[in-house]
Amino acid sequence: MVSSMCHPGRRCVVILQALYNYYIRQSSREKSDIPQLYFSREKISFCLVIDSDGDLIQVNDLREGELKKRPIFVTVPERAKRSSNIAPNFLWDNAKYIFGIDDFEKKDKRSIECYQSFIKFHEERARKCADPGLIALLRFLKNNPARQLPGKLDKAIEKGFFSGSIIFRLDKEHQYLHQRPLLKKAWVDLTQSQSSDSYGQCLITGEKSGIAPVHSKIMGLWGGTTSGTTLVSLNDPAYWSYKKEQNYNAPISEEGAFAYTTALNHLLTQPDNRIRIDDTTIIFWAERESPIETYFGLILTPEESEGKDHTEIKNFLRKVREGTLDKAMDIDVPFFVLGLAPNRTRVAVRFWHVSTVGEIAKRLEEHLKDISMIKQYDNEPDYPPLWRLLIETKKLKKSDEIHPLLAGQFIKAILSGGSYPRYLLPAVMNRIKLGDRVNYYQMCLIKGYLARYFRLSGKKKEVPMKLDYQMKDVPYLLGRLFAVLEKAQDESSGATTIKDRYFGSASSTPSSIFPVILRLNRHHLAKMDKGKQIWYEKLMQDIMGHLDRFPNHLCLEEQGMFAIGYYHQRKDFYTKKEDGINENKEVHNG
Repeated sequence: MVSSMCHPGRRCVVILQALYNYYIRQSSREKSDIPQLYFSREKISFCLVIDSDGDLIQVNDLREGELKKRPIFVTVPERAKRSSNIAPNFLWDNAKYIFGIDDFEKKDKRSIECYQSFIKFHEERARKCADPGLIALLRFLKNNPARQLPGKLDKAIEKGFFSGSIIFRLDKEHQYLHQRPLLKKAWVDLTQSQSSDSYGQCLITGEKSGIAPVHSKIMGLWGGTTSGTTLVSLNDPAYWSYKKEQNYNAPISEEGAFAYTTALNHLLTQPDNRIRIDDTTIIFWAERESPIETYFGLILTPEESEGKDHTEIKNFLRKVREGTLDKAMDIDVPFFVLGLAPNRTRVAVRFWHVSTVGEIAKRLEEHLKDISMIKQYDNEPDYPPLWRLLIETKKLKKSDEIHPLLAGQFIKAILSGGSYPRYLLPAVMNRIKLGDRVNYYQMCLIKGYLARYFRLSGKKKEVPMKLDYQMKDVPYLLGRLFAVLEKAQDESSGATTIKDRYFGSASSTPSSIFPVILRLNRHHLAKMDKGKQIWYEKLMQDIMGHLDRFPNHLCLEEQGMFAIGYYHQRKDFYTKKEDGINENKEVHNG
């Protein structure tokens, strides 16, 4: 099966070429941690320290973290290409291959076969490389290694030992076995000798070279299998043609395949180059090193902690608005954004966007301006994360409930400057009508949707960020009026408010509901003291003075303006006025 979009088509080739170029850039850096050809960076949890006789001296826990232990990344000989077959790694692997067991209680036929293949693989290497470290490893492997484990594992190590990857070190030496120069050379020589004998023109480099029949796995993709996923894979005869099998149908050289998979795996480990929204992992990079790589993720998924200083983001956005960004970075450098999602053992490409640093900066500033809304509470973030916005479209407000395609569509709209997904507005409005308390994140989404809708449809209409007394838009005024009537009821009786019963119909068919709730309001006002009664009457008159009649129907966009007017008026009620006069004594006479 071919991964979504990644078949020998132009778009896929462009993606692979961009990843290849990223690898070349990173590998040419003086202190680069990206692995060279035939090596890979893997998550390693433990190190077995052995002596020259093959005796296990101790087990070192390499994991980091206090409460939750995490493996570290180590550059080791490239991972063997496994699916369901048995294929040992060189000088590192898991407990099944090294000890022939899954845990102390489990020793099945498969585990024994893995263990035997690990020994045989290293015996074959030892015939051509008499390194003392490799000889010691073979002695250890042939000396019933599982028998040496008891007493060497404390409880903290034992808990994750059989699921983590393991490397080796000789006692009283600092370097790991796979770092020994003679063994590194032996691995490179072995891999080169096994290179493909099928030559062709590489789709990535354009050069004639040995074609890789299978490509390395993509590790670390959120939601993918622990054994890895594949971006380019044609392993089913249904996708073969002209008597070419596997990836010979999409000829990519071994160097090109190594480079693009290594680049992708590297990006997936870099916090500054990836974000995740629901099941979609978004990676991004510039053709040349640029500060935008940091700002991109910082803007779309900022930290939400209370009191978090977003000075960096603010300074960046200020430079974009003032047109001085070119003094801080090269705005013409190409910028790439790739959205990926797991599809069983494959990688599905959700979206691919190519732009420039300058254009991306403008689009990010435009997005934040569109969704900018007065906060309901002071501890809410100035820049709401995308995932936090999108969960407002779902009932339980959990990120795993977000529609699988919505995140990709939303990101594409932000990057292109296009309309936000049509699904956003009805989804949020439906949540409000079904009883959700109106909140800051909902209003950010609605405002952003409407701002783009009006701008892109050529309508000269602004969506206010906070309460605008001068705005005469009918749906906005109706939302404000509804908030006033609700507040009056709340102060009068404190019972279930009209929001719970009437918001949906009031925001869609005002003419059928507002006469009803205005009649109810007379009873609520009658229960108040004279001062409050006068204050509410004046405020309602101030709003209704701009209404000729109650519309029979409001379209979806008008319902969005209704919700914003409602939110603004409610926020104003609970905002302390600068002159110290509260809402019960102050009426704005617009």
